[in-house]
Amino acid sequence: MYCEKPLTWSVWESQQLADEARKYEVATQLGNQGMGNQGWRMGGAYYESGVLGDIVEVHTFAGSQLARRSLELQGEDPIPEGLNWDLWQGPVQARPYVKAIYTPFEWRKIPEFGNGALGDWCCHLMNAFYKILEPEYPTSVECVRQLEPEEQTFAAGAEIRYEYPVKDGRPCFVSTWYSGRAKPPRPVALEAGRELGGPGCYLVGTKGTLWLKGGYVESPRLIPESLRRKVGKMESTIPRTHHVREFIDAAKGVTACDAPLSQFGYGGVLTASALLGNIACQFEGRLDYDAAARRFTNIEAANTLLRRQNPRPG
Repeated sequence: MYCEKPLTWSVWESQQLADEARKYEVATQLGNQGMGNQGWRMGGAYYESGVLGDIVEVHTFAGSQLARRSLELQGEDPIPEGLNWDLWQGPVQARPYVKAIYTPFEWRKIPEFGNGALGDWCCHLMNAFYKILEPEYPTSVECVRQLEPEEQTFAAGAEIRYEYPVKDGRPCFVSTWYSGRAKPPRPVALEAGRELGGPGCYLVGTKGTLWLKGGYVESPRLIPESLRRKVGKMESTIPRTHHVREFIDAAKGVTACDAPLSQFGYGGVLTASALLGNIACQFEGRLDYDAAARRFTNIEAANTLLRRQNPRPG
């Protein structure tokens, strides 16, 4: 099974797919092609060498992608030939087809179908620090702010903070997600005249900062520039792979079913962890999360949003 990102619509669904893939030993792959790039590999080499020190905070930003716009969900248009509208809607409560609102792209902006900018970009942009640090689930998540929140679609911008626990001798750290009009702070180590620009991610360590540029965090850079020159070029010891080839080899049994780097055991945790952020946007204050119990511990109402309620029969 190869599944595009985000792996699922809900946190619970991602966890179920990860469980089932392990149980039945099925070859799986999340559509996260950046895993085949050198970005996280070189970033991991910098981290493992001690150049960055301990990571204390991470900032991930999606730029302006999927900033909300007004949605006219009223009325009804003829269903295009070749589209099984009933099947396309899946478990969502049935509704009339409206041209240019749902297919082929706009569904991402509608909460019943998509997860906004977070769902669209989390698996790409958060992947680098997830693969480098392997933090698993956060202990808490909080929506710090939303810009122009809307009921029918997503806010024009959001800033979401995740707290990750101590693991294997690595200290706890905070990761913050920014989408739409919410922008990350400028890295302290970034020299004047240099700008973050489009999407990316940066990891702030006690000794240095790692900036991973691009939609697939494929361009790793140490900042400040003086640190990059001092360290020089560093090669990763992790073999280069090809995202599609990983899946094909596992599907054919050439490699183990869980050999693909974005197999569901990994991709399920990445997706589920990220999507906790959209739940946090529905509440004031911090949500504490118990990974073992797979539930929030301080606001019971938040647990009803971990999975879809009242799916359509059939």
